[in-house]
Amino acid sequence: MKYWSRLLPLVLILALGGCGQDRETLHQVDLLLQVNEYVKAFAILQAAIHQDPKDKTLRRAEIRLLLQAERVDLAYIRYQDLVNDLSKNDPVLFDLLHDKNETVRTSAVRALGLTGEPEAVPALLGALKDPDQNVRRAAASSLGDLKDVKAVPGLIDALHDTWWFTRSEAAASLGKLRDARAIPPLFAALKDDDQSVRRAAQNALTIIAPTSDPAPFVQALHSDDAAVVYAATCSLAAARDPAATPVLLGYLASSEPLIRQQGLRQFRYLLDPSALPEIRKALDDPDPTVQLEAVMAVVDYRDKASIPALDTLAKSGKSPELARVAAEASGRLAALP
Repeated sequence: MKYWSRLLPLVLILALGGCGQDRETLHQVDLLLQVNEYVKAFAILQAAIHQDPKDKTLRRAEIRLLLQAERVDLAYIRYQDLVNDLSKNDPVLFDLLHDKNETVRTSAVRALGLTGEPEAVPALLGALKDPDQNVRRAAASSLGDLKDVKAVPGLIDALHDTWWFTRSEAAASLGKLRDARAIPPLFAALKDDDQSVRRAAQNALTIIAPTSDPAPFVQALHSDDAAVVYAATCSLAAARDPAATPVLLGYLASSEPLIRQQGLRQFRYLLDPSALPEIRKALDDPDPTVQLEAVMAVVDYRDKASIPALDTLAKSGKSPELARVAAEASGRLAALP
C-alpha cells in the first residue's frame, strides 16, 4: 500500500463539499493521513458514517480514501452501497478521474471498469490521454473489461502509447472486444519493440479470428515477416481454418525442434485430419519434447491408429516422462468407443 500524499489538506473538504461536522471529520482524517495513519483515518470516517449513514459527503470521502489506498475492491463495494442506498448514478468515480492524485485517478479508472456501465466508456477513453502512464494503462485494461465496441478506436490509438504496458493492455483489450477493425492494427503491433506487446497482439488476434472473416488472416500468410505469418497461422488454427495446414506442415518439416513443436501444438487446435499422417511421424521424432507434443496431438485427434506407436514409446525407455505420457495416451485411446 502506498503512503498517503501530503497534498490532501482541504482537498476533501473543497472537492466534496463538506461543511460543519463534515469539515471537522475530514480535517481529522487529513491530519492522520499526513502521518500515514490510514487505519485510524479510515476508522474515524467509519465512525462518522455510522452516526450519519445518509451523509453523502462522508461516504464519497470514504471511497476516495479507499481508492488512494489502492483498495479498489472495497471502494467498488462502497460505491455500490452509495448508489443503491442514497444516490443512484452518483458521479463520484467520474469526478475522481480528475483528482490531482494520480493514484486516486488510477484506482477510479479500475473501479469504473468493474461497474459494467456503458456510460463509463467516454470517461475511460478520456483517461487514455491522462499525463500519468499508470492511469492510461488502467484505462486500457478497464475498457476491455467493459466490452463495449465504442472503445475500439481509442484502444487502437493506445497501441501507439509511449509506455509499453499501456500498449500491451490495449492489445489485450482489443482481443476481448473481438472487433474486426482491430485486426490490421494488431498485425502492425507484431512489430512493436516490446515483446510483451507483440505477445499480447498475437493472443488478441487468435481470440478475434474465430468470429471474423478469415480473409485478412489468409492474406497475412504471404507476409515476408515470420512473426506475422506465425500469428496468422495460429489465428487460423484457432478458427479451425484449413488454410493454416500448409504452413503448419512446413513447421513440422523444420530442422528446429522448437518450430516442429509449435507446429504440432497448433495442429492440436486446428484438428485437420489431413495432417494426421505427419503428426504420427512426429511420434518418432529425434527430439523428446517434439515426441511429447505429438503424443498429446494424437490423443486430441482421437487417433486409435497411433496406439501401436504409443505402446512402443511407452516401452522404449528413452525418457521416463515420455514413456509415462505415452502409456496414458494409449490407454485413453484404447478406451474410446
